[in-house]
Amino acid sequence: RTCRKLVQESPTEALVEAFDEWRRDHAWRTRRLNLLAPMLARWNITVYRLDLGYNECPPDGLPTIPAGYSGYYFVPKRAKERKKKFQ
Repeated sequence: RTCRKLVQESPTEALVEAFDEWRRDHAWRTRRLNLLAPMLARWNITVYRLDLGYNECPPDGLPTIPAGYSGYYFVPKRAKERKKKFQ
């Protein structure tokens, strides 16, 4: 999935973890998100991980993440069609 498609056309609500390839707390955050994903799936919320080193988001996609950090965004389903933005 490309960043733009995910942010604008996701068929379900989504929690997006956007991170930089140099993030410092990778193992800890990965374990936490792995535990959270099945819980969110019960409410039809899909979890995605985007490595911004490999998936560039356009300016109207997700905000830029500083080197070494992660960012978490909630994306409503079919956001573009419903004129919604990420949170």
